[in-house]
Amino acid sequence: MDPQVDLTLCALGLALCLFGWVLYWGGIHVVGATAGAAAGIAVTWKAMELSGVVEHRLAIVAAGAALGLLMGVFLLRRLHFGALALLGGALGLAAGLQLGPGGAGQGQAAKALYAVLGAGAGALAFVLLHRYVIVLITSAAGAFLLDLGLMPRNPLLLTLAAFCLASLFQLGIVRRFSLDSHVAETDSPPEAAGKT
Repeated sequence: MDPQVDLTLCALGLALCLFGWVLYWGGIHVVGATAGAAAGIAVTWKAMELSGVVEHRLAIVAAGAALGLLMGVFLLRRLHFGALALLGGALGLAAGLQLGPGGAGQGQAAKALYAVLGAGAGALAFVLLHRYVIVLITSAAGAFLLDLGLMPRNPLLLTLAAFCLASLFQLGIVRRFSLDSHVAETDSPPEAAGKT
C-alpha cells in the first residue's frame, strides 16, 4: 500500500524548487517593510503621546511608518548578509580546521592560521556569492520538502534529482535577470543609448 501524498508539502517544495530565490528575497523585503512600518508607527505614536502633539497626527504617523518601512528593509537586508557571513565563516572554519596540519608535532599557530583563513574565505565567499548560496539552500529545502510530501520508494534519487534540477533552473533565472541589467547598460545600440 502506497503512503499518502501530502499536497501541502509537495506544493511548498515545488515552489521553493522553482522560485526559491524570488520567494526568499521578496520575503525579506516584505517582512522588513512590515516590521519596520509597525515599529515606526509604534515609536511615532508613543513619541506623540509623550510630547503632547495633537495636530497633524495622521501625517506624522504616516511619515513614521514610511521611515520605519525603509529602515526595516535596510536592516533586514544587512541582517541577511550578516547571517550569510556567519554561515560561510563557520563552514570555512570547519574546512580550515580539517585541511590544516593535524599532527601532534605540528604547531598550534599553523592550525589557527588555517582556521582563520578558512573562516575569512568562507565568509567572504558566501557574501559575494549570496545569490547562488540562497539558490542552493532553497533548492535543497524544496527537494527535501518534495521528498517528505511524496515519500518515494527511493528518496535519495528523488531528492538529488529535484535538487539538481531546481538548482539549474534557479541558477538560470538568477543569471538571466542579474545579467540583463548589466547587458542593457553596456551593450545597448547607439540608437537606444542616444547618439552623441
